[in-house]
Amino acid sequence: MSAGDGAVGDSSDYNTRGRHDAVHAVARDDTPVEDAINPNVHDEPDAGDTADIAFVNSDITYDPDSEDSRYRWSHILVAGELKSNPKADKASIAWIDLATYAREVLAAKDTRRFVLGFTLCGSLMRVWEFDRLGGIASEQFDINKKDGALQFVTTILGFLWMNEDGLGFDPTIITSDSERYIEIQRDGQTQRLVIDEVMKRAPCIAGRATTCWKAHCKEDPQTPLVIKDSWQYTDRDQEGILVQEATEKGVVNVARYYHHENCSRPQY
Repeated sequence: MSAGDGAVGDSSDYNTRGRHDAVHAVARDDTPVEDAINPNVHDEPDAGDTADIAFVNSDITYDPDSEDSRYRWSHILVAGELKSNPKADKASIAWIDLATYAREVLAAKDTRRFVLGFTLCGSLMRVWEFDRLGGIASEQFDINKKDGALQFVTTILGFLWMNEDGLGFDPTIITSDSERYIEIQRDGQTQRLVIDEVMKRAPCIAGRATTCWKAHCKEDPQTPLVIKDSWQYTDRDQEGILVQEATEKGVVNVARYYHHENCSRPQY
């Protein structure tokens, strides 16, 4: 599985920094779950427009008395799709529904590298992972049988015990208090690049999942930077190297190079 590349840039002339294990999507963290699937529908959605079941963070409190008590795609840690008919365990029904949820979760949270999920059609269950290559599923197992029941309990407990890294969040993006940042090694020193906001995120599952953030160096907040994060095709030149060469040759109308690096995805 390939990772991505990126680059950091100075936005007065835009520098670029290269990374690689990226997350994608036009991050709309203020978009309710229902509207994220059907962005052109603004009235009350049908029940079928929401995820059937999901695991959310324990610090997300449901308040039925609030004006907007709905959970959002960015709250979801693990998504699930439930069907009463075992015959729905196929690509055109349960699988595509779960893939839709995974796409919206990836789109709503700019720190997600992959999304875990499950389908349960009748008593037939599969466990899924969606990342930038697409989706992959386990073999089908029957939770009403002895071995399948054990697998079901193990799966649910596994979801509950996983840390953020195991759930698909990018460990290279660090959150401290209300500040998000990444750390790079440049000129023999560690620099902290503070993320100010999301500029752009590609809304898809499979692909390079390009994300751009507006940022600044902790020691130089007056100089704006752009961090570009994307998965790297292994058979192509790294974008960061190309931008570096363009900067060294004085090419105009191209982002000015600041730094680039590759971030390999941990293996589990």
